[in-house]
Amino acid sequence: MSNSLDYRHLGDLEPSFSHDIFMGNVCGLDAVMQQLQCYSQYFGFPQIQLRRVEERAPGVLSATARLSLTITELTLRRLFPLISREPRSKYDTNWGDRLVGQRLECSCSLNFLFDDTSGRVVRLETQIGFIPAMFRVLRTADAVSEVMEGACFHLTVSFI
Repeated sequence: MSNSLDYRHLGDLEPSFSHDIFMGNVCGLDAVMQQLQCYSQYFGFPQIQLRRVEERAPGVLSATARLSLTITELTLRRLFPLISREPRSKYDTNWGDRLVGQRLECSCSLNFLFDDTSGRVVRLETQIGFIPAMFRVLRTADAVSEVMEGACFHLTVSFI
């Protein structure tokens, strides 16, 4: 049995979440699920492999994981639109060619805060080590900065 979670199975998690769950600045079960589904569609073959789960305090569960993502053409169009739209004089258009098809391995931490009464998750806090993963592909801080400039990430996830 694998401990990987395929993002296509996000619906299985819904009963565990409160209807007024918060994730970053997104509130409400439908909005949170929609945001997670968007990210799962923007990247190719997203998988999360749990490494450790522990109770930090009553009502607070923390998990560390490895998040694997493949950068696709859709990733570039939706999350990095400046890479393909900027003229060659400002951005090296080879960044897109260099990124598409790359598998990023990101460290990830998740905090689940539970409601005492319902036992459901009322807040989900996430941090994803996206910058170090991009650095492993692009190899320079300047390149990562250039690619991340104008990135369209929703404020539901902290990218570190």
